[in-house]
Formats: sequence, C-alpha cells, structure tokens
Amino acid sequence: MNDSHIGTTDIQGVVVLQALLNYNNTPGAQDLPSEDAFRTVPGLVDSANAIRDGGYRGDFVAVISREVDSPLAAAFNNKFDGAGNPQYKRRSMTLPFKEITDQTKQDPLWPLYDGLTDADIKALYEVVPDVKAIFLTDTVVYRGREKAWPSLTPNDTMTITDERLDFLKKTTDAVTRMVEDLTGHKETCGKDPVSEFPVQKELQLTGTLDMSAFTLQNVTMTVHTVQPHGVLNATLSGQDWSLYMIGIYDPLERVLHLYIPEPFEVEGAPGTLSCAVFGSFHPHDSVVIFTGRMRGHCSSTLSFFGRGGITNEGLLVLTSTSGKAAKVSSSSGPSLALPVVLSLLGGMVFAAILAAVGFFVYTKRLANSSASSLPMKENQ
Repeated sequence: MNDSHIGTTDIQGVVVLQALLNYNNTPGAQDLPSEDAFRTVPGLVDSANAIRDGGYRGDFVAVISREVDSPLAAAFNNKFDGAGNPQYKRRSMTLPFKEITDQTKQDPLWPLYDGLTDADIKALYEVVPDVKAIFLTDTVVYRGREKAWPSLTPNDTMTITDERLDFLKKTTDAVTRMVEDLTGHKETCGKDPVSEFPVQKELQLTGTLDMSAFTLQNVTMTVHTVQPHGVLNATLSGQDWSLYMIGIYDPLERVLHLYIPEPFEVEGAPGTLSCAVFGSFHPHDSVVIFTGRMRGHCSSTLSFFGRGGITNEGLLVLTSTSGKAAKVSSSSGPSLALPVVLSLLGGMVFAAILAAVGFFVYTKRLANSSASSLPMKENQ
C-alpha cells in the first residue's frame, strides 16, 4: 500500500470470498467447530442457535466480520436479504477483536477464530486492521460433501446442481449490488436471461469442433431450457458422443458457461470425465453465431489433455439461422452478410490464438483436502 500511495482511508472495504458453492440442505450436514466454545462468544451464539434450530443444515453463507466491519457487513446483508430465494440463508458471525496480535493468538478461543477464517482475511486483520473487511464462505470443511472430507480426491469434483448455482448466484449478486452502491457507479444490470437469450428454446446450432490443424468434426448444440436466473440445460453432440450439460448464461456479455453436471468414469477415458465449454454469442439479423472453447475429458474418444499435463482446447464455431431477429429473405443470396463473416473469422482467430498459448501452458490439477467434516447423508 505504501508503494501505491493508497492509504487505509482510501479503501471503503474488502470482501474476501471463499468456497461459496456447497449448498447442502441435508439435516446434519453442517458442523460447528468447537460448538461448546462457539456458544460462549456473544457474536457467534445467535448463529449457533439458528443453525441448531434449523437441524444443522448447510443452507447458509457465513458472513464473518468484526465489530469495526459492521457498516460493510450491513451493506452486504441488506442486499442479500433483499434478493429473494429465502431458502438460501445467511448467518452473521462477529469476531470479538479488532486486530490479530500475538496476544490475540494466546486467547484460549483462538483455535476457534482461526478455524472460522482463512489466510487472506487474517492477513487483513493483522496487517491493516483499520481497513473494513468481511469474509463470505460456505464454511468449507465444516459442511458435508458427497463424501467425507478426508476421503476426497482430486477426481471427486463437486456435483453442480441448480440449487448450488442459485446459492452461488445469490451471494455474488449481493456482493455486486453492494459494490455498485458503495462506489457510486451503478449501471443497469437487470437484464432477463430468458428474454435476452439469442436463440429459441430447443433450437439447434450446428457447426464444427476444431481439435487440431488436421482434425475437424461436425457438432450440434441444442438448448433445452433457459431459466430466469440464467441457469440453462443443453446437449452438445458430435459424431460419436453426446453430452448433457448445464451452465450459466450472462445476458450482459452474452457469455455462456457449460459443464457436465456430475463428473463420472467411462471405460477407456483417461481419467474422470470433467468437460467444460466457454464461449459467447454474436447475433446478426437472423443469424446467431457461437464461438467458444471446449476443455477437459469429455468422452472416451474426446479429450483435451496431452502428455505431461499439457492443456489443449477444442475450438467451437456454431451457427443458427433462426435467431430471435426477423429472418432474412432467401432472395438475398446464399452468402452471409459481411458483419457475420467478420465476426466468425474474428472468433476463430481469437480462439486459435488462445489455443496456441494454452498448448504451452502446464496445469496443475491436484487438490489438497484438509480437516474432516460430516459427510452428506443424502445425495443432493
């Protein structure tokens, strides 16, 4: 901060987010660290009682802060509470100190406070305690997963469900709205994903998947449903494979993220299937173009991981001639309009550059699991 000439008074607040996807409404899925001690802390007891009364369900985001952070925490709580979907709750937990010092670490309850926070928020509380900072989390190892935490491996990717995506969306939307208010720069972000989606339901986009300079195959994408919160379901099919995928559509940027709902093993595949698609739509009159990238282990015959962990990409270029805009008369000729051609070529060139860069980048896909927690008692 000294090098950047930014003082603590120049910062309205810091929001640290960690692990916000694990919504687990199963009774008994939520653990409380050192529960007896937890109930002795005035700023924690109300949340402890609410969690107990709710059947120890993992149905909330924890809002962890200090008393000095109360204006920032209140700003987030206001946006979160006003966002609807009351099944996704929050639990406010106020820590009884302003600054982390050597004396703080000698407190008998320090292991509890240490377990509730992560390294980033602790660094702020220790190094710049005058800066307001809050910590948002699903409590990580204190909330049950499909397996007990000690038995999780890098291949045990969390199942992505509509509930978990909605839980994540409510939290991130609340943070976004809070930041808009605090910065005084507020844009109109209320676009409806359903009305803004550029193709009709069940409409197919067809095109090609370019796996290398010498491998090209035909691909079809069918969008089945688009929900008001942006979650959608789609099927992506190639010459000898078909993937049912779910994801999120951003109507502001016209960006689409798709994932396999639940990674699984397939005989002959080089590891657990975990496939993802990321790309954007480009509507032009009656034509909609989708350009994107495909990554991961997608089928027994379709994988984008090379030797030594080198990450490859498949380049998708799909088109539909039945977008939401008025259709162009067939008398206009067989060629696409110039803007469509330019957009298509631009997307292909951009994707090719990304693939060339990605070919030389090594990725680490090892996840470290820590501390134990209660396993999920029912599959969510």
